[in-house]
Amino acid sequence: MALMINNSITTLNLEGNALGAEGIGYIQKMMEDNDSILDINVASNGLQGKGAERIAAMLQKNKTINVLNISDNGFVDADAACLAKAVENHPCLSAVNFSNNNFGDLSAQYFSHMLAENSCLQEVNLSWNHFRGKGAQALGRGLAENVSVKVLNLSWNGFEDEGASAMGKALGQNGVLQELDISCNRLSPQGFLEILKVLSKNDTLETLRVGKNNISDAGAELAIDLLKKMTNINLKLLDLSDVILGNAINPRIEEMQSVHPELQFTYGYTDSYGKRKLRSYDMVTEAIEIMQACCAQQGMTLVEMFAKFDADGSMSVTHDEFREGIKEAKIPLTALHVDKLIESLDQDGDGEIDFSELVIGAEEKGGARGSAKPKSSPRVSETNSTKDTTNDATGDTTNDATDDTTNDATDDTINASENDHANDLTVAT
Repeated sequence: MALMINNSITTLNLEGNALGAEGIGYIQKMMEDNDSILDINVASNGLQGKGAERIAAMLQKNKTINVLNISDNGFVDADAACLAKAVENHPCLSAVNFSNNNFGDLSAQYFSHMLAENSCLQEVNLSWNHFRGKGAQALGRGLAENVSVKVLNLSWNGFEDEGASAMGKALGQNGVLQELDISCNRLSPQGFLEILKVLSKNDTLETLRVGKNNISDAGAELAIDLLKKMTNINLKLLDLSDVILGNAINPRIEEMQSVHPELQFTYGYTDSYGKRKLRSYDMVTEAIEIMQACCAQQGMTLVEMFAKFDADGSMSVTHDEFREGIKEAKIPLTALHVDKLIESLDQDGDGEIDFSELVIGAEEKGGARGSAKPKSSPRVSETNSTKDTTNDATGDTTNDATDDTTNDATDDTINASENDHANDLTVAT
C-alpha cells in the first residue's frame, strides 16, 4: 500500500526473497498504480510459470519501467511467449535480464521476434540458458533486424559452430550492437573465425567476448592474421579470457596492434589468492619490464639509467634523446615499443619526458619505484602470470552490467534483497 502512493522511490530490489507467484502478484498490483519505480529486480524468487504470467501482466499495465531483472526464476520454454511478448510491446524498457533460467531452442523464436520488433531495448541478457545451434540461429535472425540493442549477453549457452555462424551473419547486418558476449558456447577455432571475418562489414561492434571457448594457439594466430588484413574495424576489445595461449602469440599481437593500436587483446588467466585475473597484453608494461630487467642486470635503477639519457642534467629528455638513450643502453625494445612507451610516459604532452613521468609510469605499469628485481632474461615473455591485469577498464561488463541494478539504500531506492523481509522495508534518509 505504501508503495502505491509513494512517488519518490525509483528503484525496487527484491532479489532473493522467495516471493513466489503469490508475492509477485502483490508487486504486480502495486505497479499498476505506480509510475515512479523505474528499476525492478525480482531475481531469484522462484516465480516460475504463474509468476511469469504476472510479470507479463505488470508490463502490460505499467509503461514506465526502464530496467527489469527476472533472472534465476525457474522459467522454462512455455513461459517465454508471454514474457517476450510483454517486453516486445513495452515502450520504455531499456534493459532486461532473462539469465539463469531454463529457456531453450523452443523459446528462441519468441526472443527473436522480441529483438526484431522492439526499438527501445539497449541491453539484453540471455546468458546461462539452454540455447543450442537452432536457438542461436533464431536469435541471430532477431539480432540482424534489431535497431536499438547495444549490449547483448549470450554467454554460457551451447551455440557451437552452428550458432557462431548465425551470430556472424547477424553482425554482418546489424548496425547498432556495440558489445557481444558469447563466452563459453563450445566454439571451435572455426566458429571463432566465422564471427571475426564479418567485422569488416560491421562498424559499430567495440567489444567481443569469446572467452572460455576451445580456441587453440593456431586459431588465435589465424584470427590475428585476419584482423591485420582488416583496415576499417571499430573493435576496441577482443576478450579471450580463460583461453590459454603460449608466449609465441605476443609478437603477433604486437604486429596486429601496429595496424590497430586501439585494439586490446586479452587472454589467459591466473589464480591469485583464489581470485582469477585476466591477462592483457600491454606493450607499455612489457617495455618497462624489459627496461627494469636490463637495469637489474647492469646493477642500476631506472632513475640512474634515466640520468644517463639526461646529458644536460635538466631532469627531462626529449623524445629523440629518449630514443637515442634506449639505443645506446642496448635495451632490446622494438621501435613500436619505444613509440608506445613515449606516448604513455609523456603525460603532459609537452614533447619531453621528465623524471616524475618516468617514475609514475614505472609505478603504474611496471609496479616498481625506480628499481627492479633481477630477472633471468631482459626479454620479458614469461607465462601468463607476468602480465596479469584486472580488467577494470571493461569491467567484464556483460555478465555484470545487465545482471546488476543499483542497490544503494538511498532516498529513491528500496533494497530488500537476500535476507531482508518485505515487512522490514524502510527508506534510508
